[in-house]
Amino acid sequence: MNINKIILFNLIAGILFLPGCTHKVRVYSSSIFNADASKRFIVKKKVFIDCPLRDNTLFNKELSAKIARHLNKFEFNETQDLKCAENYLVFNYETQSEKKIRHIPIYTPGKVHFTTGNINVPTRSRTGNFTAYGTDTVNYNQTTQETGAIYFVPQNYTEFTHLMKISIYDNKNINKDSIIWHGAATVISENPSFRTYSDYLLFSLFNKFGKSSEGIVTESFTRKKLESYWSKDKK
Repeated sequence: MNINKIILFNLIAGILFLPGCTHKVRVYSSSIFNADASKRFIVKKKVFIDCPLRDNTLFNKELSAKIARHLNKFEFNETQDLKCAENYLVFNYETQSEKKIRHIPIYTPGKVHFTTGNINVPTRSRTGNFTAYGTDTVNYNQTTQETGAIYFVPQNYTEFTHLMKISIYDNKNINKDSIIWHGAATVISENPSFRTYSDYLLFSLFNKFGKSSEGIVTESFTRKKLESYWSKDKK
């Protein structure tokens, strides 16, 4: 599959499965802050943003712009000149798929029985002072239904795990020991489009920017909440 087909597939999938304003997206995230490197984590610093993935340059630029916008909230400024940057930010993302089976409850109505017959109905008629009693034959139709049952039918489906990671290093000495902050976020969905959930993943990650989380944190966000967060910049 070439890059144009991949982009088209993600756009179509994103439209079909786009979460609504009130739909909540669950995000699992965690973060680690290197306390020993806290002196290097100073606001108003220049940050160089990079991504090791090279097969989707257009989408990488979109994510880089979104990350830069989040960094501005913390008074960090993006620079395109690596030599001028005090910090080096690298982000990575991937989507993993797994085939699964779930059991769907299906209700099956009970069997319907139709019965017809005749019954004698008592009658009474009065003529003057005379009352006559008798019977009359009436036809009837009766419908009864047995109790239904619920069966669980297996259904095959694909579960997609969308993962995003962000790490910030001291640009003067980029290695595992110079890492200042690292965060990872995951969304699990049946939607194959990573792009659909990129805003939610970034929002969750930058909620913990410069901090350490206590293990894995589970959060739920709506599109409306994300829009409200950014609307404050427009005022």
